[in-house]
Amino acid sequence: MIDWEHAQPEVTSPHPLPGVGNNSHATIIKSPFFDTRRIVLNEPETVQHDGRSFHAVFVVSGSILIGANGIVANADKGTSCLIPASTAYTVSPVGGPAVIIQITR
Repeated sequence: MIDWEHAQPEVTSPHPLPGVGNNSHATIIKSPFFDTRRIVLNEPETVQHDGRSFHAVFVVSGSILIGANGIVANADKGTSCLIPASTAYTVSPVGGPAVIIQITR
C-alpha cells in the first residue's frame, strides 16, 4: 500500500543518467514508489522490465512507435501508454527526435 501522506518525492532539475545509444536519459522525479525519467529518443530503444510493476510512457513531443509482443502502435504528442509488468517493449522516434516521460517502479 502506498501511504501518499508520507511519500515525499524528490523533484529535481533533470539529473543526467547513462544514455542508451544516441538517446539521453535524465531523472526528473524520484520517490520511494516511482521513478520518472525524461528520455530524448534519437533512435529505437528496447526496454526490459524487471517484472515488479507496469511502466507508463507519455509522449511530450514528436511521435513514437511503441511495440510489444508483436503489436506496434503509433503514439503522437500528448499520448499516454501503459505497459504491463514483465513485458519488454521498444520505443522508436518517427520522423525525427521525440521526447517521452517514462514512469517506472
